[in-house]
Amino acid sequence: MGPHGSATGSMILVLGLLAAALLHPSAACVPDERTALLAFKAGIKADPQNLLSRWTANGDCCSWGGTFCDSTGHITILTLSPDPAFDDDTYFLKGTISPALAKLTYLQRLDLASLKQLSGSLPAALGALKNLQYLSVRSNLLTGSIPSSLGSLTKLTWLELGVNSFSGNIPSTLGNIGKQLQYLSVLNNRLNGAIPTSLYMLTGLTDLYLSNNQLTGGISSLVRRLQKLTNLDFSSNKLTGPLPTEIGTLPNLGFLDMSGNALTGTIPASFVNLKNLYHFWLSNNNLTGQIPAKLATNLKKLITLDLSNNQLTGPIPQGAPFSTFPASAFAGNAGLCGNPLPACARADASASASPQMLLLTFADDISSVQQ
Repeated sequence: MGPHGSATGSMILVLGLLAAALLHPSAACVPDERTALLAFKAGIKADPQNLLSRWTANGDCCSWGGTFCDSTGHITILTLSPDPAFDDDTYFLKGTISPALAKLTYLQRLDLASLKQLSGSLPAALGALKNLQYLSVRSNLLTGSIPSSLGSLTKLTWLELGVNSFSGNIPSTLGNIGKQLQYLSVLNNRLNGAIPTSLYMLTGLTDLYLSNNQLTGGISSLVRRLQKLTNLDFSSNKLTGPLPTEIGTLPNLGFLDMSGNALTGTIPASFVNLKNLYHFWLSNNNLTGQIPAKLATNLKKLITLDLSNNQLTGPIPQGAPFSTFPASAFAGNAGLCGNPLPACARADASASASPQMLLLTFADDISSVQQ
């Protein structure tokens, strides 16, 4: 599993929003927005860390824990961060996400990640938050389908829905978010169906994580449109068909994980062009053919490699960095040979003998027959 988050991009966004809030001291909060936040609190059945203890009916919601307002008193940030010192799930917020949050129409950042005990559905009404730039509900217990209305959030740069129990298809409407979306993660859910081709229209993506679901079908050649990708993880699904040659045209790709699928065909020769690749996992598929020889020398930044448990054949290419990887990186391919696996079988002696030796041997055979 890859680096599921571009911390730098997220931090820049947070600092920008916080700076705006600090440079423009807020007025008292808008009453309707206070009502919306109190509706959210009403859906919370347990708050052992007292994250919402200051959320009271007569309070100024601009000064509540986790909220920030602009100079006109509108909520622009709602981020509830649990204390990381607690590792017992019983010490986290427990409840549901109220659709009343859709009334926070000035909201730019909604971060409910890692609260662990938020359950129920993700309200479709959140698609009305037209100013939202950042949405994360990662690491909760959310169920149901991913709302297609999220495709209306055309200012989003970050959409993080991973580590929940969402089911159904990935909405094709997510492709409508636009090229400003940089980070998309739906990993570790129960999603099925094909990867919508509309996702390949999100040409601003640097991170795309669809791993650990039940996705089927193939990987479109339209992946070539994602020229800014640095991290691509489709691992642990039920994907079939070949690895698109077009992946080899992604110049910034550093992390590529397609392991744990049912992919067939060969490793594309175009992958030798992925010169920024440091993580390369294709294990547990049905790939055949030889490993492209130039992978051994062209992928100079490669740190982790796993091609195990396929149907690859032929000699393992030699040279740095391939020579640094253990046998486990190539194990489970009955037709592979050469360092670090056992040496390739020597060719038959007659096949490797020089023409002169063959003539002498033939002459000796004739002589012995005549005698």
